[in-house]
Amino acid sequence: MDRIEFLQQGLEVNIVQASLVSELIKDIPNDKLKDFLVFRMGFIDQYKSKELITKQALYEYQRLKFESRLKTGEKVFDTIEAVQAFVEAHYKNKEIGYGLGKYYDYVVLGLDGDCNILNKYYTNEHGSYYKLKSDEKTIVYQFLFENQHRIGEVKYIPYSEPKQLEAPKPKEDTTIAPKMLKMLQGATKTIKGGK
Repeated sequence: MDRIEFLQQGLEVNIVQASLVSELIKDIPNDKLKDFLVFRMGFIDQYKSKELITKQALYEYQRLKFESRLKTGEKVFDTIEAVQAFVEAHYKNKEIGYGLGKYYDYVVLGLDGDCNILNKYYTNEHGSYYKLKSDEKTIVYQFLFENQHRIGEVKYIPYSEPKQLEAPKPKEDTTIAPKMLKMLQGATKTIKGGK
């Protein structure tokens, strides 16, 4: 059975649809085709077309494939632009990482539907997440390029106040100054002697 026939029977589509799907998933080799179709089953929704289901499954499949390579420490992307394109294609409305660039580890960053990077730790007075400015966005993508294994890695670390060093307390002087000592001795003599 060739690839088109396999897709035609596996997806229950006609030969034209099967050849379109084959073109869409051309990066998936024949020996991984069955695995992909099993993975695709998790995306089935009665209100979506088979093509849309396949496309959504393909994006998620590619993302997971790239992430597994990144987790092994492999440098997958050659440019910052390639990192940005990958993140914007696969992380719309999702979180992309924590502690990226100049941000502390308790700050989680994500993308909105327009591919703006959002600081999900800070909200403005309207309750919206803070959108990073252009220079802040550049710092984040530079960090992700240099630390590709951190793409998609999200940890929720609670914020804690930094411990401040306490200034040493001055020691109380328990010695009595010589003038004060003479004065006290004189006062006790006056009390005893009546003078």
